[in-house]
Amino acid sequence: SRANVTIDKDNLSSNVTVNGAWITNPAIVGSNKGLDYLVAPSGSANTNVVFAPSLNDGNYSVWFWVPNNVVGMATTQKFEVFEGGVPGVNPPTGVATVDMSTATPGWNRLRLDAPVRRSLFAHQNFIGAPLQIRINAASSGGGLVYADSIRFVKQADLSITSTPLQVT
Repeated sequence: SRANVTIDKDNLSSNVTVNGAWITNPAIVGSNKGLDYLVAPSGSANTNVVFAPSLNDGNYSVWFWVPNNVVGMATTQKFEVFEGGVPGVNPPTGVATVDMSTATPGWNRLRLDAPVRRSLFAHQNFIGAPLQIRINAASSGGGLVYADSIRFVKQADLSITSTPLQVT
């Protein structure tokens, strides 16, 4: 596809798995996405949400939603990126740590922690390496871990594949 392809996954969407002791909160108009959102105390053992969308192969930027009026959010919320591998079985490709208490409300682009700082991730289903994101309350700290919506945006293919026309 030549254009960007955007796929949003809410905590209630298919291919989203919720594990552990999350508290479901009703929607706050203008703050969260979908019908509700989830919170869990940071450090909660075996508490995570895995976003494993059905995507076409390619490179994706990943965005996470930050609400505008949820107080007491985690200062070190962990987003684990899996490019292949299975959350809970294999280690993540990388981890992004976000201070959700000071993050800008709205969509924010996920970037891995230093030294990598990468923000484009591969989904290669044809070789069994799907892209998955896990919000992990167990390894987060400093307040409530928030899980609501993740956005996957496929990088547009802007390559030129035409043959030049020669006029005689």
